[in-house]
Amino acid sequence: MNQHDDAAGRARRRRWIIYPALGLLAIVAAGLIALGQTRYWPHIACFDTPPPGAGTALSNATAPACSHQQAGHVETLAGARMTHHYVRSRDLTWHVVTAGDRARPAVVFLHGLPESWFSFHHQVADLSRDRFVVALDVPPYGQTEKSADIDYAYPALAARVVALLGDIGLDEFDLVAHDRGAVIGDHMAHVIGTDAGAPRMRRYVRMQQSGNEPHGEPKPPHGLMGSVGGSFVFSGRGLVRTVYSGRLVAHPIPDDIVERTQKEFSIRGTAWLARHSFATTSFEKELEDRLSTLFASMSMPVLFLQGRLDPGQHEEEYAAVTMAVADGYLQFVEAGHFLHVEAPDAVSRIVRSFLDETPTQPAD
Repeated sequence: MNQHDDAAGRARRRRWIIYPALGLLAIVAAGLIALGQTRYWPHIACFDTPPPGAGTALSNATAPACSHQQAGHVETLAGARMTHHYVRSRDLTWHVVTAGDRARPAVVFLHGLPESWFSFHHQVADLSRDRFVVALDVPPYGQTEKSADIDYAYPALAARVVALLGDIGLDEFDLVAHDRGAVIGDHMAHVIGTDAGAPRMRRYVRMQQSGNEPHGEPKPPHGLMGSVGGSFVFSGRGLVRTVYSGRLVAHPIPDDIVERTQKEFSIRGTAWLARHSFATTSFEKELEDRLSTLFASMSMPVLFLQGRLDPGQHEEEYAAVTMAVADGYLQFVEAGHFLHVEAPDAVSRIVRSFLDETPTQPAD
């Protein structure tokens, strides 16, 4: 063996040691950063002096740690008064925001990633003129309790949402869901269809989620998002601004919405727990679930509402989506993935028009 070969062998051995060590170090660092959000870094995004609230008839719990609104706090957004509540259901405290007259027909909003109830505040304001609007912080996002003891798989979250809506007294409701919220909404249709005592879903607006075809490219990295490395990504202080200014967005999102959304997403514990839902699923599994059971459970009218300019969800993927459900409709908005904040007025008009239509009855 000459001197050159010996040096090359030593270099290879160093790489075999250094590269795995660096990978292990990155995993440990990611774990410590994410775990620190729940245990060791109490100063991160923990709001010690939330605005006072008078309590509400709907609330049966106090605000979880690090919330920045108390039960009964009222804020005015887009010209509408919105009230914050905390509701205990199945050993979890939910943050629930309502607007409008409780006696009116109910509509429920479920957000996606990396958002909270606030991402729908324009639509909440519009529909509250003649409806009772309920917007939830889906676990583990926003001001809903950060619990490490619940199942974050989407079917389990769907069952929890249905139970919560029953607990707050809703017999029937319309549903508007976006992104990951629509995955929960799909499973809710199945839960409701198999439980005669569950509240009835009248109409379903299903926004920016794949249908009866595989998700197009580019796909979000669900493998990473379901790992400890995903918690490291989610813990980034500028995550929302990066997402809201990236390739998924076709129209600028106002700074005040970016800042409020980042504040909601930065609440201690979110980054560590957000990965758990992604760890239970894949695009392939979700497509199989939709085609095997979930779409067949949707007897209500369903509007597939898509941003035409989302680079990962292509218009041609939805060519036959209305045939996958009993009573399907398809409409596009000239916006990207976050159409409800990119083009809020257009989305509000479309949602209102769909919900105002006379409900059709499913065939026997």
